[in-house]
Amino acid sequence: MSVTLPNEERSINETVDRICEEVTKQLHYDFNLGISPRSFLVRTTAKIGGTNKSAREFLTQSLTATHQQLYWRLLFDPNSKTYLLNLHAVHS
Repeated sequence: MSVTLPNEERSINETVDRICEEVTKQLHYDFNLGISPRSFLVRTTAKIGGTNKSAREFLTQSLTATHQQLYWRLLFDPNSKTYLLNLHAVHS
């Protein structure tokens, strides 16, 4: 799915929220950030944006900018027709 984000400096948390908002507009289902290590996302900023790039590419750029080992799981609740994007830290 292609989305467009303004190319501006913002927290990673805000960038992920904007990705979720853009995907929600296209899917017509709620697409929300669920579980996440908020401290990494709030305190890290990066200039991320572009036109008609995949949501996955923006998400990858965002998580890479935290300099933490993170992975995501995308869950769907058919009853509420809601997608939840859960972000997790890799524990070694």
